[in-house]
Amino acid sequence: MAELNVKVRDLVAGDTWKFIRTYTGLPTGVTISKVYLTIKANETDADAAALVQKSITASATSDGQITDADSSGDGEIAFNIVVGAASSDDLTPEVDYFYDFQGIDSNGYVYTFEKGKITPRQGITDAAT
Repeated sequence: MAELNVKVRDLVAGDTWKFIRTYTGLPTGVTISKVYLTIKANETDADAAALVQKSITASATSDGQITDADSSGDGEIAFNIVVGAASSDDLTPEVDYFYDFQGIDSNGYVYTFEKGKITPRQGITDAAT
């Protein structure tokens, strides 16, 4: 189920990033109540020191939404998470950062869906309007 050692290199610092993910292989009957995206300079940093941390639920917000929270029948969940331009602009281009997508189910069990490194690229245009 978990995708480990993923390398994300196709994002530009200062852009809005939208991650759309679907994961399969969960036990039948799991209902994911919250999903986190955490980006850190060091894997061992506390969450309080994260450079970016977004959390989403089944309710749509500007940070995203869990779009398929229940693995009944298909063992699948899906979500999207948005990192705004102001948050991604705080990351230094060409530097590796550690990230993961982690979900919590209705029983409090934790699932790591994806873990790896994000290396934002340098943009060319600085215009924001």
